[in-house]
Amino acid sequence: MMAGASFAPSLFKGWDSTVDYGVAPLPVNGDVDHFTLGVQDYLMAFKNPGNETAVSKFLNFFYQQDNYVRFLTSQGFLPATKSASDALQSNPDFGPFLSLLPTARFYPSTDPKFPAVQGAVQNQIGTGVAPGADVKSILDTINAAGSK
Repeated sequence: MMAGASFAPSLFKGWDSTVDYGVAPLPVNGDVDHFTLGVQDYLMAFKNPGNETAVSKFLNFFYQQDNYVRFLTSQGFLPATKSASDALQSNPDFGPFLSLLPTARFYPSTDPKFPAVQGAVQNQIGTGVAPGADVKSILDTINAAGSK
């Protein structure tokens, strides 16, 4: 199982891979509703005197549906606009992922406890696949990081 910022179809195509993969909800504990992990990137323009027209022209060009869809499919990103999402819904590489977006949850980066939990996950996650790993202990360690 892979959960993260990488977009599987573009990774596999880039590697000329024949991996047979599927899309499934993240496992949850108890009565928690299933969700997908949301990841976001930012396209930023700085407000400097004199560049408003150039920035406006660029953003209007970039987000024209055909240009934006071409960028998304070539770079392996999911869309941030409804028109591009609608255009890519029938694409077999994008459709399964787009259908999950309504349930997306993002990292709780504004929670002051999140950096400790994130660090614990990054430090512990690889140990869970080691032979004889005590997965419960690993998860308890990660959970404890959020309690401090």
